[in-house]
Amino acid sequence: SIIPTIAITEIGVRGSVALFFFGLVSNNVVGILSATFVMWIINLVFPALIGMIFIFSLKFFRK
Repeated sequence: SIIPTIAITEIGVRGSVALFFFGLVSNNVVGILSATFVMWIINLVFPALIGMIFIFSLKFFRK
């Protein structure tokens, strides 16, 4: 989370950094990439979906 990236390329950058560092400890590439992807989903996609539901439920967009 220290490396500044664009949201679309963030998963690739985080995955490669995670493989670099955790690859020194473990050879489980699928596990490292899966954990990185799940953390990306939890930190970026879930809050965005919750915010989208909240914004569309406001009466501001209704006529």
